[in-house]
Amino acid sequence: MSRSGKISSLILTFCILTSFFASGCAKEHVDISFSWWGQPNREEYTLKGIEAYEREYDYVTVNPVSGSWANYPNEYKVKMEAGLEEDVMQINYDWLLKYSADGNGYYDLSELEDVINLNGYKSAELKLGTVNGKLNAIPVGLNSNIFYYNKTVFEEYGIMSVPRTWDDIFNAARIMNGEAYPLMMSQKSIMFAAVAYTEQQTGKPFISSSGRLAFSKNDVKMLINMAAYFVEKKITPPVSQFSADFVTNGKAAGFFTWVTDADYMAKGARELDNVIVTGDYPGAYIYNRSGYYIKPSVLYAISVNTENPEEAGRFLNYLINDDYFATLQGNDKGFPINDYVIRNIDKDEASFSYDAYLRMESDEERMQLEYPGMEDPEAILAFERAYNAVLKGVDPDIEAAALYNELRTIWK
Repeated sequence: MSRSGKISSLILTFCILTSFFASGCAKEHVDISFSWWGQPNREEYTLKGIEAYEREYDYVTVNPVSGSWANYPNEYKVKMEAGLEEDVMQINYDWLLKYSADGNGYYDLSELEDVINLNGYKSAELKLGTVNGKLNAIPVGLNSNIFYYNKTVFEEYGIMSVPRTWDDIFNAARIMNGEAYPLMMSQKSIMFAAVAYTEQQTGKPFISSSGRLAFSKNDVKMLINMAAYFVEKKITPPVSQFSADFVTNGKAAGFFTWVTDADYMAKGARELDNVIVTGDYPGAYIYNRSGYYIKPSVLYAISVNTENPEEAGRFLNYLINDDYFATLQGNDKGFPINDYVIRNIDKDEASFSYDAYLRMESDEERMQLEYPGMEDPEAILAFERAYNAVLKGVDPDIEAAALYNELRTIWK
């Protein structure tokens, strides 16, 4: 080779090497997507967290997809059926049963142990997201319906102690006489309260461990009669009036809701310096069955169709383990169960939700793990139709028989 040829070859080699090192051995750019639902504050901090992640991993773009809960389940169903779901997803507990009954509906996260650190979780906690031996999802926190009371409003009606029993709640409703309600309950929480009462009276679970209706027709009759009683006796307003505004303006002196929704429901009243406290779980416990349930608040999963499982796993790891994101998220998705995240929670700042978490934890041994299908939308709508019919004067025996058959079909 001539001298000029050698020089040309060296120049070419130099150019290739400098180009390679100048890029910092740059990885090929990757796009992944992340979906969730929630209040506007959740979107705000999540977007901040995504920006921080993209700064650290500058070869990754995380495309956010968010929405309110009202439309989210139906939109998610369409995506899952079409195989067009996002790479990383916030999912609801019952979706494990609905979309991955055999464990193959979501990516098996145990295959991503090189990028997802699960050391902050107990094995029992990971089982909550395990289906058929496959780790389909990772729980963020635990959730349960909790009784909350506005002491300020109760005292205005001369009730100096917040309720501890069902009779206390019923007596408060008689004293308030429709000017205020002892509780504010959503469609779903009315069902959970009626289930608790009925389980306490019968000693039977609402749903068996195999996922089938365990109540008899008479039990179902008690269930819908109790739900109708809650509305008829003005213990709670009709579901159509459900609003955090009722709590803010003192129209509702308490509420029965998920730990994850408590801050939102209480925010207005607390800003007015009302004193809101967590209450006892009312119940006779005749059969040593509390009737109350616990479940994961939300979980994170990865699409079985993702084209970038490693990068999706790395982002999921950020969501569950990163200090900065943990600080942003706080207790918005329930008080966290990951030991790595708990250390970053300011328990004084999060005192309201932390108190609720401690209340839930103290009763955890008497609670049952919620069967995922218990919140099936069809079941909840059927329940609501039944007790509303009773409120309108339809024979409870007729409605109980109809609901019994509907629930047996839904939970077959």
